[in-house]
Amino acid sequence: MHLPENPGASPLQPISGKEGYAPYSDYKDSGIEWLGEIPAHWEAKRLKKLVTEPLKYGANEPANCSDPNFPRYIRITDIHENGMLKDDSFRSIPPHLAQPYLLVTGDLLFARSGSIGKTFQYHPSWGEAAYAGYLIRARFGQNSEPSFMEYFTQSHAYNGWLLGNCIQTTIQNVSAERYANLQIPVPPHSEQLAIVTFLDRETEKIDTLIEKQEQLIDLLKERRIALISHAVTKGLNPDVPMKDSGIEWLGEIPAHWEVKQLGQIGTFRKCNGGTKEDESPEGIPCVRYGDIYTHHDFFVRQCCSYISPESAINYTPIQYGDILFAGSGETLDEIAKSAVNLIDAEVYCGGDVILLRASIERDTHFMGYAVGAPQAAYQKALMGRGITVMHIYGSQLKHLSVALPPIEEQQAIAVFLERETAKIDTLISKIHQAIELQKESRSALITAAVTGKIDVRQESISTTA
Repeated sequence: MHLPENPGASPLQPISGKEGYAPYSDYKDSGIEWLGEIPAHWEAKRLKKLVTEPLKYGANEPANCSDPNFPRYIRITDIHENGMLKDDSFRSIPPHLAQPYLLVTGDLLFARSGSIGKTFQYHPSWGEAAYAGYLIRARFGQNSEPSFMEYFTQSHAYNGWLLGNCIQTTIQNVSAERYANLQIPVPPHSEQLAIVTFLDRETEKIDTLIEKQEQLIDLLKERRIALISHAVTKGLNPDVPMKDSGIEWLGEIPAHWEVKQLGQIGTFRKCNGGTKEDESPEGIPCVRYGDIYTHHDFFVRQCCSYISPESAINYTPIQYGDILFAGSGETLDEIAKSAVNLIDAEVYCGGDVILLRASIERDTHFMGYAVGAPQAAYQKALMGRGITVMHIYGSQLKHLSVALPPIEEQQAIAVFLERETAKIDTLISKIHQAIELQKESRSALITAAVTGKIDVRQESISTTA
């Protein structure tokens, strides 16, 4: 696979929200501090003046039905950050309960808690649907284009309004009353359509570029995993004699390597830990089982959780080189994700972590790669037990097999993988930075268009003529 030298450069160059576009000829003060000036012929109107009926909360019903013959039941968690519905979270609601909350074309849903401000515009292509109680429905009149309103909710101006209007309780909340008083810059309807046409075209260009870069990240991650998988099972010398490992999923390994089960490498123990309430912003580093999934890729290089010295007595101390396995997970694919501790200082781990402390000579970094490689993950998946939550135990993990070269070769493989994976990680980081720039450019362009900082009417006409 050919990889670019600098994937963060071309073709993803930042696009300014205003650069290259002319402003309107005449502006006026909107009278709204966070909005500033708007074109002289625009109006600033409250959302409640643009809808045909009061904003309406959704159904207060549990999402425990998935009958495909019933209307879809849309919840906050079903709405992707790009404004689309997720494919893997279908829930439905019986027709008699759905009836008062059925959506029609152009209805815009606002999230009132959790992911406050998130919006979703309904289209019949989604099929018959109703919406849940933590969403608020806005149904617009003839002179208010729903797509223009949706674009406004993707602008910096809208985000600024949200910051000043969310109710901070145990979770952030924006009520229907507050949404109703949201002030929106409103051009004539024909101009709303022109802005939507322009933004549809320009954001599609940016979204296509972002999608290509995200695909490249996926390829790089696949390359990284393949590199690790090959190195810890075949070594670095392509000409070395091979032998059958005797294990189907492992295949051939270098003739001078050994196959060992983890129980032959060291001893397992189940770790103790307190609760999330023990966490503090600073203190003694602590590795929780959830951190292994979200923050630690093969190794624990720096902790993201901390506990107070007083709480540490309830936790298990760990040492440099200890291998940590998450004792549970939501899927077989992620069960017993592992990370080797590389912190040579006082550090603890929480509950639902299984610890392997080696008693034989080994290279710490090599072991990190070996127990986290796809061949090991395959074995862990076979060992996992459970329905809604998967569990695994040290008594099972001790039978997990890895291929072990002599110590000098372990060290050479570890040095090679540290160097090569660092190169890939640097490329991925650059692409992520480029994607963030593009997302910011997208938001800036939307903001400039929907607040009237740029005049795109002629741009829209020239491309649709």
